[in-house]
Amino acid sequence: MILNVENISKSYASHRSGDRAVLSGLSLQVEEGESVAIVGPSGSGKTTLLNIIGTLDHPDEGRVLFKGKDVTHFSSRQLAAFRNREIGFVFQQHHLFPQCTLLENVLMPTIPLKDSRLKAESIHRGQELLKRIGIWEQRHQKPGELSGGECQRAAVVRALANGPGLLLADEPTGALDQKNSGLLAELLFELNRTEGVTLILVTHDLRLAARAGRVFLLENGRLVRRP
Repeated sequence: MILNVENISKSYASHRSGDRAVLSGLSLQVEEGESVAIVGPSGSGKTTLLNIIGTLDHPDEGRVLFKGKDVTHFSSRQLAAFRNREIGFVFQQHHLFPQCTLLENVLMPTIPLKDSRLKAESIHRGQELLKRIGIWEQRHQKPGELSGGECQRAAVVRALANGPGLLLADEPTGALDQKNSGLLAELLFELNRTEGVTLILVTHDLRLAARAGRVFLLENGRLVRRP
């Protein structure tokens, strides 16, 4: 078991109606190497759930265990190290630094690594993934010189450079056209299969979600398994 989300709840203050519950006693268990998709309408809490799993946000109640360790109460320094090593993030927008080349962007997560062996492995991994997905020739170009699909593929490589166990993707194809959406989806699930990285995907695209091993609907603050 790589991830165990136990009875988490999360509310946000609302000026109109007081606290608004977004997640309510939600639980989720994910095995290592699985692919899981989470669907639901806008405002249902999908991104909030992903942020809590990725330790970018904290639940009001409940806890998140990663490989058996409770990360809910890690210190800020522990969380930063944990995220950099164990979790890769892919968002709807690629968030590449415009002043940096593609290769520099991809290798950004390797900068904080102190262990020279791990750093060398991560750099090599990032370079090999760029070659594997067909954008090695563009490595010295900057994001403004590349297509949206190329930038988003680079963002996936950046998320995987340090060899994380868990990849969290929040509407990763939302800003792409149909062709590039298909290419990116193929890349995510191929890496899930061949690299063994566990994939949790939030999407509005039911066709994309259907490719995952399990699909859940986030409804009324809880997850409902879809057939």
